[in-house]
Amino acid sequence: MSFPTLNSWLHEKSQPRKKAVERIDVYYLNITGQNRISDSEIQAKKDIVVLKSNDYPSVLNYIVSRQDIYEQMIVSLTYNTNSIEGSTLSENETAQILLENRTVASKTLVEQLEAKNHQSALVYLFKYLQRDNNQINEMLILKLHSILMNSIQSDAGCYRQHGVRILGSEVITANYLKVADLMKQLSQDIE
Repeated sequence: MSFPTLNSWLHEKSQPRKKAVERIDVYYLNITGQNRISDSEIQAKKDIVVLKSNDYPSVLNYIVSRQDIYEQMIVSLTYNTNSIEGSTLSENETAQILLENRTVASKTLVEQLEAKNHQSALVYLFKYLQRDNNQINEMLILKLHSILMNSIQSDAGCYRQHGVRILGSEVITANYLKVADLMKQLSQDIE
């Protein structure tokens, strides 16, 4: 399918034919490695998660109380997230930067700042989530972005003001003019 066709569907200027929808669904499931699951199966799985969650009222409090688990989680989340974004730091180098406050001579300052900023954002998020009446909302998302991009991007904590694309991918990103409205909608959907 062409970009103009997909764009027309996304902006509801036209509708895909039933066969096209079926092909897209199959393609999506193949790419994401998912099997077709009915709504009732999804609901049953959600019910199990909710039931089991009653046995563990605060997993986050437990993780934070165990320094070994907490540190490993911070390192693992930071390493894997930054790796997805193109960081060349190894997991050991990430741990060295985060836990020992040491630099890695062969790596760029930006990569090392990204790791430290990610650590700071996670610490902030975990503390935020441990408070009463915490909400995942637009303000929190912008705050986390400002922490993540501190000293890396001049627009840290703000929505982007330019178009972007994902290199090596055919995934279409949101038009930058619509990002603020889309984030407001996401925040409402989360509540």
